[in-house]
Amino acid sequence: MTPSSLPRSPYQALQQIWFHPKCVFRALKSAKGWSWWPFLLLTLGTAGVQWLYLLRVDFDWYRHTVLAPSLGALAPADRESLLAMFSANQWAAVTLITSLLGMVVINALVALYLSRMTRLDEENLEGFSDWYGLCWWLQLPMLVSVLVSTLMILAASGEIEPSLLSPLALNRLLNLPMEATGYALAESISLLLAWSLLLAYWAIRTWTKLNRTTTVVIVLLPWLALLLIQTLLA
Repeated sequence: MTPSSLPRSPYQALQQIWFHPKCVFRALKSAKGWSWWPFLLLTLGTAGVQWLYLLRVDFDWYRHTVLAPSLGALAPADRESLLAMFSANQWAAVTLITSLLGMVVINALVALYLSRMTRLDEENLEGFSDWYGLCWWLQLPMLVSVLVSTLMILAASGEIEPSLLSPLALNRLLNLPMEATGYALAESISLLLAWSLLLAYWAIRTWTKLNRTTTVVIVLLPWLALLLIQTLLA
């Protein structure tokens, strides 16, 4: 690999990450500030598609069909009072804030995990902030889901199922009902996860001298632990 093959700007990196991710990861070892670009694309894309959904959905239908069942522990009168407090714009603001905070926190946890596990390579000099910036690049495949979701929502109106917000979730294949064991997990796992995991593999291999087996274990361990916890809870 020649130095000229490495991206020289975040714009070039955003183009190459889809086809030549190892070149991007090599460049990111010394690049500063580039991770703001995937951060903005992911957060604004996620916020935009959620706002679009709540603008186009019949909010009265959404309030009683989607929100009401999640408040089943409350007394009927209290539930109706709470639901009446929210307009579409207010609920959109709540949804956006919790979603964006969730992305920031989850990536922080992943970065903390990667920064600790990659210490197995004694020559690894990258710390938490380096891995945190990298995590946003690893999540870029999720923009495919954002694009698909946007197109599907624009083509729909009225009683729009929330599943359109995650059109590439595993549950689109399994079609589990809400009351089924494993529903939440199937809805949270994207079919694009394998792509992100592959990017994580190449990132670790590029930034460290860890062997293939160790890298695979580091990449898969959190998801295997999640599946085990879900099984135990079930």
